Amino acid sequence: MNKIKLSELKKIIAEEISLLSEKTNREQREQIDKISNQASKLLNAIEDFKESVDPIASGEIMPHLDKVEEILDDMHRNARGYVEKMQSRVKKVSLKPAKEQPL
Repeated sequence: MNKIKLSELKKIIAEEISLLSEKTNREQREQIDKISNQASKLLNAIEDFKESVDPIASGEIMPHLDKVEEILDDMHRNARGYVEKMQSRVKKVSLKPAKEQPL
């Protein structure tokens, strides 16, 4: 059986934690970008609709569209606030044997 030094084990664990943290950050950035891009596309579609539709025909929907635009603008500008914080998957590790739990 190969033995590993405690310092080597700590280094391996630190590297794995770093990789996991980078992956979590990358996933969050991807979600933020997706939310921002989709909100922007919807804002553009609403603007196109407003410009192309007859004001009389769109009278009842315009107040609602204004509110939707407010929300989408906030999503576009503050997409980070719409991404659920990913829980750290990193757990405390002990090198001491764990007590057995009764079944």
